[in-house]
Amino acid sequence: MTPRLIEIPADVQREVVRWTLAAHDRRDVVEAIKAKWPDVDADAAIESAREEIADNANEDPRAALGYAIGAARELIRQMNAAGDFAGALRGVKMLAELSDKLAFADSYIEQRAIEIVAERELEKKKQPREREQGRREIERTSESAESAEREALRRTEEKWSQTHTGAKGT
Repeated sequence: MTPRLIEIPADVQREVVRWTLAAHDRRDVVEAIKAKWPDVDADAAIESAREEIADNANEDPRAALGYAIGAARELIRQMNAAGDFAGALRGVKMLAELSDKLAFADSYIEQRAIEIVAERELEKKKQPREREQGRREIERTSESAESAEREALRRTEEKWSQTHTGAKGT
């Protein structure tokens, strides 16, 4: 991440991130920034929020799953306390799904890394093979062209000799 020339206050950045994640379009966010913080550069604030959102993608996926599991547990507790047992049951189901994802996260990451390496190796092997096939095709095309040229030359010589031999014989 490149350092910003304009420093955006943390509270402004948090609010702009929240608006962005709430799917407000750029024009609405710019208007809201200008209305709430007239001295803040709206473009810089939006860029700061985008950088913050992008930084979230660099987190360890297990940490994100851990957060989701913790949040699900807290929501289940609150739903039970409020008597929303159907919601709590859905929360338990979601918690079980998240736990499964956490259990397989490491093996998935390892498997995907193996697949990527295998794909790259296959590409490396394919490239020389494709170049060789292309070279052979060029050779075949060249041979065909040379053969056609020789045939055309043979016919021309044949016609020439028939024309000139026939003319001498008369």
